[in-house]
Amino acid sequence: MEGAVQPPPVSVQPMEEAVQPPPDTVQPQLPPKDKETSSRDDDTASYVLPVNRTDPAMAILTHPPADTPELDSTSREDNAAISTSETADVQLVSKVEDPQVTPTVSVENADQITVPTSDNQSTTESSEKTSEASDIPPSVPENVPHNPTLPPASDGSSIGDVTSNQNEGDDFQNDDNRKQQKKTGKKGRKKKNVTPTGAGRGGGNHQSLQEAMKKGRKARKAEAEFDLPDLSGLSLEERVVPTGTGVVFDERMADYHCLWEDLSDCKAERPTRFTETLKLLRQRGLVDRCVAIPSRPATRDEILSIHSEDLLGKLESSVTMEMDQLRQLSETFEDVAIHPKSFDSALLSSGCALQLMDQVLTGKVRNGMAVVRPPGHHADRDASCGYCLFNTVAIAAKQALTKYGLDRVLIVDWDVHFGNGTQDLFYDDPRVLFFSIHRYEHTEYWPHMERANYNFVGRGAGKGYNVNVPWNKTGLGDPDYIAAFQQVLMPMAYEFAPQLVLVSAGFDSAAGDRMGDMVLMPMTYEFDPQLVLVSAGFDSAAGDPKGEMNTTPAAYAHLLHMLKGLAEGKVCAIMEGGYNIQTLSECVAMCVETLLGDPCPPLPPLHPDPSSMETLLNVLGVHRKSWKCFQYQVSKDTLTSEEGQLPQTSEDVAHWRSVERGTCASGREVGLVYDEAMTNHVNIWFPGHPEQPYRIRRIMQALDRHRLQDRCVKLESRLATEEELLYLHTSEHLQLMQETAEMTPRQLNRTQADFNSIFLCNETYKCACLAAGCSMNAVESVVTGSVRSAVAVVRPPGHHAEVDKPCGFCIFNSAALAARYAQRRLGVGRVLILDWDIHHGNGTQHMFEEDPTVLYISIHRFDNGTFFPGSPDADCTVVGSGPGEGFTVNVPWSRGGMGDPEYMAAFQQVVMPIAYEYSPELVIVSAGFDAARGDPLGHCDVTPSGYAHMTHMLSSLAGGRVVLLLEGGYNLSSISESMSECTKIFLGDPCPPFEYSPPCEEAVKSILSTLHVHQKYWRSLAFQVDVGTNDSGSDDSSNNSGTAGTEIEPNRPESTDLDLKMEQLSISGEGKDNQNTAEVIEEKRPEETEGDTAAPPIHDHLQLQPSDNIAGQDQLASHSPPE
Repeated sequence: MEGAVQPPPVSVQPMEEAVQPPPDTVQPQLPPKDKETSSRDDDTASYVLPVNRTDPAMAILTHPPADTPELDSTSREDNAAISTSETADVQLVSKVEDPQVTPTVSVENADQITVPTSDNQSTTESSEKTSEASDIPPSVPENVPHNPTLPPASDGSSIGDVTSNQNEGDDFQNDDNRKQQKKTGKKGRKKKNVTPTGAGRGGGNHQSLQEAMKKGRKARKAEAEFDLPDLSGLSLEERVVPTGTGVVFDERMADYHCLWEDLSDCKAERPTRFTETLKLLRQRGLVDRCVAIPSRPATRDEILSIHSEDLLGKLESSVTMEMDQLRQLSETFEDVAIHPKSFDSALLSSGCALQLMDQVLTGKVRNGMAVVRPPGHHADRDASCGYCLFNTVAIAAKQALTKYGLDRVLIVDWDVHFGNGTQDLFYDDPRVLFFSIHRYEHTEYWPHMERANYNFVGRGAGKGYNVNVPWNKTGLGDPDYIAAFQQVLMPMAYEFAPQLVLVSAGFDSAAGDRMGDMVLMPMTYEFDPQLVLVSAGFDSAAGDPKGEMNTTPAAYAHLLHMLKGLAEGKVCAIMEGGYNIQTLSECVAMCVETLLGDPCPPLPPLHPDPSSMETLLNVLGVHRKSWKCFQYQVSKDTLTSEEGQLPQTSEDVAHWRSVERGTCASGREVGLVYDEAMTNHVNIWFPGHPEQPYRIRRIMQALDRHRLQDRCVKLESRLATEEELLYLHTSEHLQLMQETAEMTPRQLNRTQADFNSIFLCNETYKCACLAAGCSMNAVESVVTGSVRSAVAVVRPPGHHAEVDKPCGFCIFNSAALAARYAQRRLGVGRVLILDWDIHHGNGTQHMFEEDPTVLYISIHRFDNGTFFPGSPDADCTVVGSGPGEGFTVNVPWSRGGMGDPEYMAAFQQVVMPIAYEYSPELVIVSAGFDAARGDPLGHCDVTPSGYAHMTHMLSSLAGGRVVLLLEGGYNLSSISESMSECTKIFLGDPCPPFEYSPPCEEAVKSILSTLHVHQKYWRSLAFQVDVGTNDSGSDDSSNNSGTAGTEIEPNRPESTDLDLKMEQLSISGEGKDNQNTAEVIEEKRPEETEGDTAAPPIHDHLQLQPSDNIAGQDQLASHSPPE
């Protein structure tokens, strides 16, 4: 980063960008078949397995460069026993009938592969015919838009003639390959018996040393062929990760108080706010867990970087003033009571914030909390205001811009009172994204300023960088704040890319705070900040006498967890307001625990209030013109009114209390389970098959290379029992798989030919039992508290396996079995299975389609039903049935090439809102990495960084109880680095850099389709309605708005509301009876008066843009203090 200040420059400057947007043309097209080539000879070279070209197993794809990493000696010895052909990359595609396929090719054997028999392989077609996804007509059953599969040969040739994808002039076949093919004469082609791995071609079971060495070389080559290229733009070097959470305070800040009894309102800002908070931090051992940062007063120059000489002079003179002089000076400001020690405390408050920021930006600590007073966010350039003398957060942000040369700082102000001073100081500065969520009530709430409304968006170059979320109702709480982060702040922040995040952490909006009674998350991704500063006021917390809101301490932990995904974790939380001492202390402690990496406490199912929905849609409407991330909302008139928000139910409270934070009895956070025996599952006819043993071995090597294995708890592997497998699979399926252990190669071949994309060997059953058993062990370790989260490096994968048959490389459905095991054996109630494998998990969906206790969400390629598994059940319109209706959520991509922007958008708009509303007790991730960049089957563009950010989001659920189970993924480099990044997130490392770009139009359409289908089931999706994708920021599109004065409420028919179904669910493995004793929380609704002024309608937001001169334009409705 230019302008960064030493020392040390590495800690201050932004890291090298690790993600590149997907290129227009990804990889060259496969060359065509030579029309003269045919293997439909009666004589075949070795045993030929007939193949349908349109079926999953298989077309040859791109061959890799020669400079691929070598295996260690142990791996070489293991691989030497595996016989390989020169064919490698196979394409998993759906079974789609094609008239050009020779009728003699059997559909039953369509999942098999043949060993190439001839070196007459054409490479004549130019790479100029590379096809973009948008160029492929819908009528073509094309599976890979950027890397099309081979078209069926017109001359009736079989898959044995499939050409390797090579550049012109490449000599892919080496001498050994040619010699091997030369040996395959007509005599050899008449051989019909299956030759198992390791058997000689002469029919005997012995092989020479030379043959064994040759097979070892080919085995190593088979692995290298899946170290595919196209990992450009990825920085796979080890990142220098700062450690530790800093805490800074100074006991002298307790020395001042209000001197006058008649200024009762100013007495709320009393020393016990500070002392009791520190007391609780010490009692919980949090101060000892943090890095102590020395305090210091701010310097004169630092204060003058924001405030005027006049203000500094007045406050400086107060140190020597008498009582009457102090009273006179105090009355020149609004709601300020100055004590002789106030000035020194204000200098210490600002200095502590600067010390914390310095430590974060220089890499001394990762993040931190400043426990300070007085607060600061109301102080303007020339005046103190509302208990605030100097604007602490603004001073810190200014120093970040000038001293450290940052150009993107995010300030998040969640104090229940509008941070007027901070807004005014950066109103025209595009380097600072200011986000304030506060109680407004149409200017009736202090500080009674019109510029606190949503339509004040910045001025000049800073237009669009000022975001106000004004609440017009008291009693709002967790659902509304979480919705505001998910729908507004986070997408914008990622686009902004902040280098620092500052949080004005006022906690006066907590439940019960009578001052706050009072949102945030898509904007932050677009802004992509370099630093996040949080004005952490806790007067919106439950019980605060000023906020009158119902936000719980747990909700603040979730908000802060979301912010930790930004700016590589550089988050500085600075305490502002909060006037219920007990709630304030609890909120600060919860935030410190979150900064330290403790899991977020579970929240009850969340249902936003209609009033907050209206506010958020107004905010989204006014900012759509400035931010690319807002493509999912439209006019109010597309929504229909409904009954008000249902009150929080006793079931919600019982669930919240029954699930505690994830604990870790071992002292480490992450469990890791693996068994080398799972590498024994091999394809004895086609060792170059993509689902190969090297997949898990290379992941373990990467975990070791990144020193992650030593940081994890090694979990025991085990075999799943027959009883456990029968939780979901039929006894017939189990028996058949058991019989494979004793089958001959011919019998194995005939058995696997009965299924779709399956290969079998004598070790398959045991390996599949190990995969399922290890998955169950990982889940058990998490649920019982042995570890907090877990990673299971297992194979074969499982999510395609159906109740009664294997499918798509999968034998038993490990993720589904692990979920059912958690419910039956461990008493878990609700389970979320998130499937990000590029292929739809047909097996998992079918197993739980009528079960509301398992929420299944899948993000996958669909391609109008042509992508494997090629079932219409993968479409977004399939939502489950019976009691499980609405608990199956599909996000189907229409083509390949989807990358980080598309997956992040799906998470922000679909996955996380539904997940928070469902409130699972356990999260299982079917972690297939075949959507990763460079994968030969998925042809998408998700980076390891993208997977890390998705993992970070999921880790906020279920008290941190998240288990990653390996599914697909066939580029060995991609899956290794991706799994490593996910593991780092579990271990508490900060999220890696994220490069924002807007999602493509096809992805937006897919996401909107899913949103529209599921809006009637999930209230959290009420913010997304029909929207065009042509020009979301145009004046024309923004003027098409709804009727003025109508209240925005979601279109959610009562007949399909999930609340009725979720009330019937078991919360913690027990019945519903024990939930009815919980006290019902009644929703607070303010009394309406005729004098209430309606908020400006969304369709007027362009006309309501304030004038450039905002200073002094607001007339206070009264001079009453913040009550």
